[in-house]
Amino acid sequence: MKRNIVLRIGFYILATYLVTFSSWAETMKPFSLPSLSGEGTVSSESHKGKVILVDFWASWCEPCKASFPAYNELYEKYKDQGLEIIAINIDDNKENALEFLDKYPASFHVASDTGKNTAQAYNLSTMPSLFIIDRSGNIAHTHAGYHKGDMAEIEQEVKSML
Repeated sequence: MKRNIVLRIGFYILATYLVTFSSWAETMKPFSLPSLSGEGTVSSESHKGKVILVDFWASWCEPCKASFPAYNELYEKYKDQGLEIIAINIDDNKENALEFLDKYPASFHVASDTGKNTAQAYNLSTMPSLFIIDRSGNIAHTHAGYHKGDMAEIEQEVKSML
């Protein structure tokens, strides 16, 4: 009897904490940006209900050269389970970004944020900067920079949300 009461109280405290915490969670900043290919737009709204990896990158970013092939693999592995990857380029010159993509192609969505409004909304601290958005639209994980060994952590986060 005492054990049941303790369990119920514990469950109530946990449920209250989770509801409170989820209401404080930072949500994805909505965006609608031109596709870097020039074909239409890439919008956060069109991917609601999926796990979204939002990656801010630039053509001059050395770690981005390693991250793009890794993101291609991640996307191919999990896209059928609901993963979307949106890479948002912040170069002032679109041609620099297109040259980068010639060398490091992307199998996922690539958008252009030349005005850097979306980048500012996400308060970038370094390049590249990664935000993993859960199916509810909350920013569930952030990652600054990129090293080859980072993909194991990123993949674990993605898998836990799918």
